[in-house]
Amino acid sequence: MALTIKCQIIKTKFMSHYETIGVHETATAEEIKKAYRERSKELHPDANDGDDKGFAKLAKAYKVLSDPEKRKKYDETGIDTENNEAEQVNSIMAGLTLAFLEHAPSVKTESLTDFVKKQVKEQLGNAKSAVTKLEKEIDRAENAKNRIVRKELGHNLILSVFENKISEARTNIVRHNEAVLLFDKVLEEIESYSYLVDVEEKQNDRYSSFETRLPWHL
Repeated sequence: MALTIKCQIIKTKFMSHYETIGVHETATAEEIKKAYRERSKELHPDANDGDDKGFAKLAKAYKVLSDPEKRKKYDETGIDTENNEAEQVNSIMAGLTLAFLEHAPSVKTESLTDFVKKQVKEQLGNAKSAVTKLEKEIDRAENAKNRIVRKELGHNLILSVFENKISEARTNIVRHNEAVLLFDKVLEEIESYSYLVDVEEKQNDRYSSFETRLPWHL
């Protein structure tokens, strides 16, 4: 199966932070704040039909989406960095399991564990390739930066462009390396499972006809 991870990894059926608050992914900060206030009145524990768990989930969603940096990372990765590593691994495992149930031609003749390993290994390869590409981009930008000289005093716009490019690439390298570590943990976790299949009817490469989206965009 070809995964397009923005890393497009599994678009799970779990409710996203946007769905929790009740806004579209393109909502403005003001729209998010307005929707949060309306929902918080409904779910507040002191309200007639209050919901402690729902209110806590709403507050967590707003904490992420109201912070520009946290929202940007959430939009890019699909992963809530407020969660710890174990929660992130569980989220990916659960999402892949749902994708298997939805897309596998047969749960009797296809292996869930093989499915998960295949998807995650593809993403590991994508992440490592992305890091290599970014390192080359940094090298080129560093080389070019050292060659540019402004003849007159004043702001060196071109130098700033190079420096911003280098800073952005380094940030993305950190993100991809985080993905590598996370995917390695998922592989370790799936090794603790086995899945029984009807071997005599098992077919290979049955996952090429659909696209899945894991919660980490490369």
